[in-house]
Amino acid sequence: MARSSCPTSWGDRISAPSRTHSTRRTSRYRVVRLRRSLAGWRRPAAVAVARTQAIALARHSTIKLLIDSQSIPNLLVPTTRCQAFTMELRQLRYFLAICEHGSIAAAARALHVAQPALSRQIIMLEEELHAELLHRLPRGVALTRAGDAMFKRATEILQCIDQLKSDVRGAQDGASGSLKIGVIPNYGWLPVISELLQKMRADAPNVRIAIEPKLSRHQEEGIRSGELDAGLMAWRSPRDPELSGLSVYVDPLAIAIPKASRGRFSPTSTLQDLRDEDFVMFPRESSPATYDLICRLFQSANITPRITHTAYDIPTLVGLVESGVGFSIVPLSYQLYHPEGVTFVPVTQHDFRLDIEFVWKTTNNDPILRRVVGLIKALLAAEP
Repeated sequence: MARSSCPTSWGDRISAPSRTHSTRRTSRYRVVRLRRSLAGWRRPAAVAVARTQAIALARHSTIKLLIDSQSIPNLLVPTTRCQAFTMELRQLRYFLAICEHGSIAAAARALHVAQPALSRQIIMLEEELHAELLHRLPRGVALTRAGDAMFKRATEILQCIDQLKSDVRGAQDGASGSLKIGVIPNYGWLPVISELLQKMRADAPNVRIAIEPKLSRHQEEGIRSGELDAGLMAWRSPRDPELSGLSVYVDPLAIAIPKASRGRFSPTSTLQDLRDEDFVMFPRESSPATYDLICRLFQSANITPRITHTAYDIPTLVGLVESGVGFSIVPLSYQLYHPEGVTFVPVTQHDFRLDIEFVWKTTNNDPILRRVVGLIKALLAAEP
């Protein structure tokens, strides 16, 4: 039976297969009634009546009725002769099972599927592809050239699907993905960093952690904006509910004394002994919390420092001290770099120290971040 061309509007002719004269008159009469009913489709009642008549007409006859969705929205008419078919993943698995077992019967037993149903699925797959995939032999099956190509591509597709499932589960569990962590410059030696990286490599090898050196102020901005997932910074406001943190290291302050002045000052020297000396400092905007802490230290010693030069970060300050430009107040941990021209004298007051914290945004529920926070808590709990 030749198929009629599909109409694109209500004015197009709806063709029906050859029938008896009475049948054609009945179908034509119903089509006319359907067109008249659809003339008032803007009324909800008319749409309901039109839908009912259209479905009844399509079921009664073999007419394929296609309705323009622009003319009549949400009016779907099922057809009994022409139905869409889409390839399914289970059909690919069925096909590969047949290839593995060499016959449809053996594959049906392995899949716990009825053999006729399995055969039907392969036939539908062949019809979808317009290609014969299997040679049906008296005993078993053999791949055609098209079937061999299908076997290779189906294997790749299912492997990709399995990898997709694994990647999604890993991302959900915090076992894969990436994390950006900011670190104060020259604090990459902190034990918590190396221990965390080693632990994550053992527990979640598919997680990549990127360490980015940033000053505390820039880290805070990055965490708030989402540029960073977390950071190791020198200070945060404990009254800020937007950020959460864990203390991972306490760094006392120290007086950095240039080599040329060692003869006049000893390791027991205090700030009062330096009231007439020149100091180098960093500007407050580079690290407000650390700057304010050092200012409170000078106030506690009842001296006003004579600041002659400034530098943006602490490593540069230590370099200026080493060159003999002046004295400075820096974290004691900077003596680990053993600058030959600088002597570090610890500040004895316990209140003047840098509390290094691992900080993250309180509302950040990223699974990798949760895993990292849990590991840091475990590492801190294991410390003596």
